[in-house]
Amino acid sequence: REQGQKADQLPGYRRIDDPVARAHIASVWGIPEEEIPGPGRSAYELLDEMGRDGGVRALFLMGSNPVVSAPRALHVEERLRALDLLVVTDFFLSETAALADVVLPSAQWAEEEGTMTNLEGRVILRRRAMDPPAGVRTDLEILMAVAERLGRGEHFAFANAEAVFEELRRLV
Repeated sequence: REQGQKADQLPGYRRIDDPVARAHIASVWGIPEEEIPGPGRSAYELLDEMGRDGGVRALFLMGSNPVVSAPRALHVEERLRALDLLVVTDFFLSETAALADVVLPSAQWAEEEGTMTNLEGRVILRRRAMDPPAGVRTDLEILMAVAERLGRGEHFAFANAEAVFEELRRLV
């Protein structure tokens, strides 16, 4: 959420409909302000509408196991099963990954370097303890590859986790 992952927020808990916040974020990202969308549906609303007319039809899921962690987990499982396509990246076959059409391997926490934010809002550096197995990508590598295939790779070209942290520092 600190990085703007809620449908009504930008990084740093800024409101997505605040013109000053939108201008700041657009300047850091190097994009026209108009490219930043307005408020969207909440995560729960998106989960509830999966596989329905007007809802999400395909989902690429990283770092989450909503079949276990989401409220009304059985309902969420039903909605995941209704999708036309479910792709999950995980380092083991979680309950959600077991429902996926495609499961892609991803590095686990000890194989990645980066930061995470605890509930107090403190940023914690995570150092890589070991390299991932051959052919297994980190979350950053996966996100950059997806951005490239979506034609937005220039906005997700990070040399390393430190470069991501530096961008987040400027955003918040």
